[in-house]
Amino acid sequence: MLVNGQTSDSIPANDRGLAYGDGLFETIRIAAGRLLFAEAHLERLSHGAAVLGIPCDHAAIRGWMETALAQAPAEGVLKLVLTRGPGGRGYRPPEAAQPTCVISCHPLPELPATLLERGGQAFLCRQRLAHQGVLAGIKHLNRLEQVLASQEFATHHEAFEGLMLDQENRVVEGTRSNLFMVLDGRWQTPALTRCGIRGILRQHLLEHFGGRLEEADIPLARLHEAEELFVANSVFGVVPLTRLELDGKVLECAIGPFTQAAMARFREVLGA
Repeated sequence: MLVNGQTSDSIPANDRGLAYGDGLFETIRIAAGRLLFAEAHLERLSHGAAVLGIPCDHAAIRGWMETALAQAPAEGVLKLVLTRGPGGRGYRPPEAAQPTCVISCHPLPELPATLLERGGQAFLCRQRLAHQGVLAGIKHLNRLEQVLASQEFATHHEAFEGLMLDQENRVVEGTRSNLFMVLDGRWQTPALTRCGIRGILRQHLLEHFGGRLEEADIPLARLHEAEELFVANSVFGVVPLTRLELDGKVLECAIGPFTQAAMARFREVLGA
């Protein structure tokens, strides 16, 4: 593990990331010895740092990522955490912040081959996402809503993902992924203006498919009408959802043209 470019396994006990979740993180796929969507991750990190007012030395972080990558396996995951750094007691940030950047590498989670061939199961989480427009989209360290939602997997052992709603019954995302669907023949993904994370693969698919894929507010009631469903993130890629537990019923979806096109696009990215 690297802490500000130096090999270490510790950070100061008064780091504001530990005390207040005052920071950001990125989880980057290592594929064939390269960092997938590296520039997009760095751009999102820089944007989030600007929102929070945390100094972000883009060039230094890029160099530390390359150092970590040289020591990592050819397939895996690089996690980057950027905090505001040490601080005293109280919420008010120090005037001259000294950010902490922690980079670590981890094994790539394995997905069963049948998951991509036959699709996975999902359920609707009881835990809701709160609205906070200023923080919407960025990948800040405060993830207690996702932690609480993930505890619900204890009673949904077969599920690959749990889907989360906001406080007004809009569909937002998965606990660790973005959600995509086909409604009335239209390719859609939930708009993330109030809450949720603007995933790197989500943004790539929006750009790649252009006007065919649109962002929209999607009420829970419309989820019952979905013709296709899949979840995606830049680590595991695109996973079809063919079975969804919803309001005491089971919704079954096909692995249709949109899902197949998104899966094919991710395979192309991996092979680039």
